[in-house]
Amino acid sequence: MVKKFVFIAFSVILFAGCNTNELEFDNIDLPTVNGTFDFPLGTATYTIRELILDQEDSTLDFQVDEDSLITLLYYDSISYASNTDFIQIDDITNGGNIDLSGVGATAGAATIPLTQSFTFNFNPDDPTDVIDSAFYSGGEVSINVTTDIQGTLDYMFTFTNFVTATNELPLVVSSTNPLRRLDIPQHKVLLSGTGNQFTVDFTGNINLAAGQNFVGTESIAFDITFANQTFSVIYGKFGQDTVQVGSETVDIEFFREMGEEGIFFGNPVISFFFENSIGIPIGVDFSGLFGDDGQGGPQTFLSGDIVDNIPVIASGDINNPGPIVRDTIRINSGNSSLVDLLATSPARLGFDVSAISNPYDPNQINFITDQNEINATMEIEIPLEVRLEDLQQSINLSLNDGFSTDFVGDETSEIDSAELRIVTINEMPFSATLLIQVKDSTLLRNDGTRPPGDSTLFTAPGIDIEADVLASPFINVNGEVTDPSGAFEDIPLDNDAIEVFSSPPTDQTYIEMTVTLNTPGSLNSRDIFVKILSNYRLEVSLGISAIIDVDLDDL
Repeated sequence: MVKKFVFIAFSVILFAGCNTNELEFDNIDLPTVNGTFDFPLGTATYTIRELILDQEDSTLDFQVDEDSLITLLYYDSISYASNTDFIQIDDITNGGNIDLSGVGATAGAATIPLTQSFTFNFNPDDPTDVIDSAFYSGGEVSINVTTDIQGTLDYMFTFTNFVTATNELPLVVSSTNPLRRLDIPQHKVLLSGTGNQFTVDFTGNINLAAGQNFVGTESIAFDITFANQTFSVIYGKFGQDTVQVGSETVDIEFFREMGEEGIFFGNPVISFFFENSIGIPIGVDFSGLFGDDGQGGPQTFLSGDIVDNIPVIASGDINNPGPIVRDTIRINSGNSSLVDLLATSPARLGFDVSAISNPYDPNQINFITDQNEINATMEIEIPLEVRLEDLQQSINLSLNDGFSTDFVGDETSEIDSAELRIVTINEMPFSATLLIQVKDSTLLRNDGTRPPGDSTLFTAPGIDIEADVLASPFINVNGEVTDPSGAFEDIPLDNDAIEVFSSPPTDQTYIEMTVTLNTPGSLNSRDIFVKILSNYRLEVSLGISAIIDVDLDDL
């Protein structure tokens, strides 16, 4: 196309000034002309969505507010329902002997009355827990009585602290029950003020027939077992326990794509929306919240006031067990080191969250039901109000066919000079330095690996052009861009560079632009955060501007 244009242009000039009937074309000696030719290599236009948010990350969501400010959002959930971590009551076994020492010897037909009271322990697993009352949803009590007396023994065990839930009649197990066992799902145990102790009253009769004797050395022994106990609700003072309520991890692909350190967020928030139906105030220990690279690298743990002074989830209503109590705990830059933790660009956040029951008053009256649980929805909210320090991103352009010099022959020596022209339009609130390299992805070792640097065909010299090409636009007091900046820069190319651009060796040759981003700082501080809006764009155009000697005889 260029060849035809040049040929036609010169033909018009010649024919305009001569009589064509007098020309002998073979004898015309055409001059060599000199001209400047521009060859566009390509333009890369990136909005914030493409530069930062163009990631395959199923856990990432983002929202744009009415001012176009972008906020990154990650979600996860935690569920905890192991109520036995706070209070556990296993099978209870107690035993005793009926004292016969004061009865005296008896012979022949007689009835000998017996009465005695026993106090036993209703022991939770943790002896510091104090049970006030407990309502059974399942279980059984059984009694095994052994004796060597002559005659028969009629007896009744009355459990004064165990009553039916409806009319509060005491639980009774007697010898008239051939199994000596009673299911107790509709009962409750009342232990208030007893220190986890309950009373069992024994009453009975020794019935002697004619010829039978009682000499006073006999014995009566018994064992009482409460087995398979389940409870619909337990009240008491459950003290302090530390349990693991969540061990979750969230992959933050945004940071994995952004690379190493260099991005600071001004106002990140991690919110936990708790739903608690457990009747225990729960302190949440966030000292196990950490960030790392997800590959076994060092972990950075959260610190700050929210770790030192444990926040508390409110408990349910002791007068109305069951309904859910909702509470919210937020981790932010004001109560934690969250900004510094995220500044490490963690590819993964870990939540080894512990719960501490009754963190500030272990003598509180608590309750727990068989349906109680703690659920939490976790939201990681990162508004793009950022400070950048040498954050690097790479932008690639295909070199395609380079710039063709067919119309001037195959010798690049016919190019007097050439420059790589960079033209930028920057609406983003940061400045940048730019490194431009031409690379070829097919230059590999035999084993398929690429030696460091071996794939680089060209690196632009003198590329520290921050002030001219990617200068920061004007930013107002709200950290927003009001006027984009635009500029261009020409970088001289030597013959080797011209060869690279004009004759790319394969279709795998590409231009890699590495942008190093920084937000502006004040004279006194680097802690200036700028807003990243969804409509900001960065446009980088590359082209070759060459002065070429065109010998018209070769056309």
